[in-house]
Amino acid sequence: MSLLRLAHVALSSPDPERLAAGDGAQIGLVASGEEPLRLTTDTYSHCLELHEGPAGLHHLAFEVTDV
Repeated sequence: MSLLRLAHVALSSPDPERLAAGDGAQIGLVASGEEPLRLTTDTYSHCLELHEGPAGLHHLAFEVTDV
């Protein structure tokens, strides 16, 4: 197995919509999905997921060559 790229980062926030509108807009992210709220900057479906919950890291996802 070989790592190709970091696919996305998922964070938890008590107010995901507020986080997306503030911080997401400041770094050029645009909405690309809901439930969870997904944001992107490019042709990938998303690079940031925002889940409702206590503030913190929810998960990381990596793209690999094979499993």
